[in-house]
Amino acid sequence: MTQEQTRDWGSGAPGDLVFQRDVTYTLIASPSFERPQVETISAKNPEDPQQTFMPQGKTEFFYDQYPLAPRTGAPNHNGNTSEVGRGDPTQVKHSKSGSVAVTETMKYDILGNVVQKIDPLNHSTLLSYTDNFSDSVNRNTFTYPTQTTNPAGHNAYVTYNFDTGLVTRPYRVERFRDPYVHLRRASRQFSA
Repeated sequence: MTQEQTRDWGSGAPGDLVFQRDVTYTLIASPSFERPQVETISAKNPEDPQQTFMPQGKTEFFYDQYPLAPRTGAPNHNGNTSEVGRGDPTQVKHSKSGSVAVTETMKYDILGNVVQKIDPLNHSTLLSYTDNFSDSVNRNTFTYPTQTTNPAGHNAYVTYNFDTGLVTRPYRVERFRDPYVHLRRASRQFSA
């Protein structure tokens, strides 16, 4: 477990504790590595005359809960095709109080790409990584998110340059206003 504390200014010594973040880790076997399991944040309530130290939120992380979507023909891939021991975050549960929580769910393919994201209201967004390069050659790389299907069933497409990875055709919209919104969310979620 790690703990981060923030203290107020003190006179000649550290001041009162005003913020604390505790993180508990879980060990994922094969290969052995640790991932965050629970993060708890506590702080003093400035509106409370006694300045009581209170929990402000809790985040729980769950890993490798769902079967992986298959991919065939990916070059140089003979890696782990089992969901066990990969360390893919499959659910993130956020709660502000002990009784109310919201859960986000992510599902993966065997290459580690997020292929489905389910928001706390159970709306599902699908992501496809089927090659869509500007030279129209399918190399089975499954590298970039090329199609996003939002919960309403509307699709957005992106075309990439194979040599640079840059977007060459941002989108072909099918009844969908912002083709980037779901791609941005997915890349933000897993850019760390």
